[in-house]
Amino acid sequence: RHVSTAQSLLFRAYNEVPLKSRAVVLIECARLEEVRGRLAEARGILERTKREARQEWKVFLEAVLLEMRAGDAAAALRQAREALRIHRATGRLWAVLIQLCRFVGRPQQQRIFAEALQEVPKSGEVWCEAARIKMQAMHRQLDAQRARLYLNFAIQFTPQYGDSFLELLRLELLTQGPEADTALLQQMCVNAEPNYGTLWVYFKETPFDTPGQVFARAKASLRKHLFPDFPADRQLPVVPSSSSDSAPPSSAATAAAATTAAATTAA
Repeated sequence: RHVSTAQSLLFRAYNEVPLKSRAVVLIECARLEEVRGRLAEARGILERTKREARQEWKVFLEAVLLEMRAGDAAAALRQAREALRIHRATGRLWAVLIQLCRFVGRPQQQRIFAEALQEVPKSGEVWCEAARIKMQAMHRQLDAQRARLYLNFAIQFTPQYGDSFLELLRLELLTQGPEADTALLQQMCVNAEPNYGTLWVYFKETPFDTPGQVFARAKASLRKHLFPDFPADRQLPVVPSSSSDSAPPSSAATAAAATTAAATTAA
């Protein structure tokens, strides 16, 4: 019954929305087929939509994510490379390609990151993935200083991307221990009001959760995972009411620093 209701609503939406918005409806149609276990039908819808709405990068991203959810890394890599042949200036596509190259190896991830910086140097998603590369080998050679720098770039360039805040939270816990003072970072997150990101959505249990609630939930989960012997009932730091004493650097200063870091990476 719920499937038929969803199909009816999507059919109605397809016929009533403006032509330029039909791609969004078709993405939802593909997701419905995926939920029903009809992956071939979902792929067919996305392939057709890519032809009809070539200018809509979100359709290409959805095709990548579909293969990732299906567990087919090779197909996801093909989809990501195809998408970037058309949408070279889309940071989220570069970021997902960097993620997928983890299955190929860290050197390939670094090469893709350097290539991405030539196309989208101010993409917060790309800088976040660069930080994740640095944090992958945390038991061997955690480059905390460089990872923190990259995450600060990510937050400055794309503050609405919640994963950057949560990765910086993870970094602070890794480097400072389970009692790390993350109150200022939490306040920055609350002020930025992030609204998307895989990790962010994972820790957002309801549409009404505030950024502070999502951050606190993520901290509790990360601390439990990283430090299983730490008492779960310990109090979290109180969030300050104002962060005016530590304002983030200006966009111009951040861009200049990012350019320097990019040059260092490419060297």
